Amino acid sequence: MARLIIGHTTDKSVRIWVRGDSRNPVAFLTLKGNDQSKNEQKITEEFFGYTTVFEMTGLTPGIEYQCSVEFGRSLNENTVTRVDFGHCRGRFRTFPLASEKKVKFLLGSCNLHSLGIFQSPDPAFTSLLQVAKDDSVDFMIHCGDQIYYDIPVFNKQPDLKEYREKYLDAWGDSRPTRKFLTQLPHYMILDDHELVDNFSNDMNASNFGGGAGHIKDIGVRVYREFQHIHNPQTFGSQPLYYSFSFGAIQFFVLDTRTERYTKNESEEPQIIDKIQMDTFLGWLNTHKKAVKFVVTSVPFVTHVKNDTDGKWSNPVFREDREKVLDHIFALGIEKLCFLTGDMHNSYHAEMTLAKGNKTIRINELMSSPINQVQKSSMGNYKSETNKKSKKGDFKYSSKINDFYNNHSNAMLVTVDGDVVDYEIFRTRKLKRKESVGSIKVPFQHIRS
Repeated sequence: MARLIIGHTTDKSVRIWVRGDSRNPVAFLTLKGNDQSKNEQKITEEFFGYTTVFEMTGLTPGIEYQCSVEFGRSLNENTVTRVDFGHCRGRFRTFPLASEKKVKFLLGSCNLHSLGIFQSPDPAFTSLLQVAKDDSVDFMIHCGDQIYYDIPVFNKQPDLKEYREKYLDAWGDSRPTRKFLTQLPHYMILDDHELVDNFSNDMNASNFGGGAGHIKDIGVRVYREFQHIHNPQTFGSQPLYYSFSFGAIQFFVLDTRTERYTKNESEEPQIIDKIQMDTFLGWLNTHKKAVKFVVTSVPFVTHVKNDTDGKWSNPVFREDREKVLDHIFALGIEKLCFLTGDMHNSYHAEMTLAKGNKTIRINELMSSPINQVQKSSMGNYKSETNKKSKKGDFKYSSKINDFYNNHSNAMLVTVDGDVVDYEIFRTRKLKRKESVGSIKVPFQHIRS
C-alpha cells in the first residue's frame, strides 16, 4: 500500500505524505541533501486513516534531496525494530528561484483500477516513471479521477472504509504506482469519481442513501486524507482550490466539483462559488502578464455536444464561465492556458474572444485517460462560433487543433519562456511522440 508521496514543493520546502497503520502508527522521516540531514517524527491517527504530512523547511533551491520513512509503535521506537514497508524511500528536487522561466511537468487524469489484471494500472505508471526519468520532469499534475469509487459497482453506498480501500487499491496494489509517487512532487485535484459519477450538491442521491451531502462528507474527508493534505494550503485548510508557482510560472488549481449546484431552487447554478471565483479572478489580476496555467478537472475551452454534461459549457454554468471570460477580455489577461482531463481523450484546443479589432486567445490542454477502457471521439464536441457574451458583448468560439484518443495516454508539457510545447504519449505500452505541438503563436497572440 502507498506509504510515501512527495507533495507540494517550493524553493525552500516540501510536503511529504506518509501513512502508518494501527500496529505501527508512528512515522520517522529522514531527509538528506546538500550536506543537510533532518529527522522528524509524528504519530499518525486512526481518525485520519493513519495519514499525515511532514512539512520540511529550510531547504536549498534547485537541489536534489532524498527522503525515507520508517514506522514504529511508539515515539521512542528503537531504530533496529522500525518497519520499512517498501517504496518508503523517495527523491525530489526543490523548485528554482522566482526568476526561472523553464519547467517540465506531466499532466494526466482518469486512472481506472479495481479490475484486477484486466486493465491493471501497472503498465501506465511504469511508462510515467520512464518518462519522468528520461526527461528530468519537475512534477506531475493529476487532474481528477485518481480513483473510481463507483467502479465496478454502480450506485455504491458511501462508506468510509471502502473509500479508503479504493485508494489502497489504486495506489497500493500497483507497485509502479507506489514507486512513481515517491519520485517527484505530485499536485492533485478531485473530480466526480472521487465521490460518485456526475456528483453535484443537488444531485438526486436517492439510490445512495443519506443524500448528496453524505456522499460529499465521506468522499471529501478521504480525499483530504490521501490527496489534499500534501497539496499547497494556499488559502487555508478548508478550500480545496489552491495556487503555486515554479519559478516565474504560475498555477491555479480550481475545485470545480464540490461547490457545484445545477438546479436546486434554493441555490443559483454554479460550478464554483463566489469566494473561489473572486479569489481566482484576483489571482489572474496579480499574474496578468506571467505565463500561467489554470487546472480545471472538467474542460473550460471546448464545448461538448451533451449540454447537460457537467462541463463549463453546460448552459447552467454560462454565467460563471462568461464571468471569467469577461474578466480576461476586459483586463487583457495574457499567456493563459487551461489544463484539464475528464473526457477520455487528449487535445490542444483554443478559444478566440473577439470584438472589433480586439482579439484574445485562450489555450487548453487536455490529458486523459492515464488508464481506461472507454474513449471519447471528436463527435463529442461542437464549435461555439459566434456565441455572444451576455455582458461583455464580445463573441467567442472554440476549436480543437490537435486530437488524440487512440490509447490510454498522458502529456508532457515543456515551458521555455513564452513557448509551451506538449507531447502526448501512450501509457499502457510506452510510445513517445504520439502527438506533439507548440502553442507559442496563440500564446502570444493578443492584439487590439
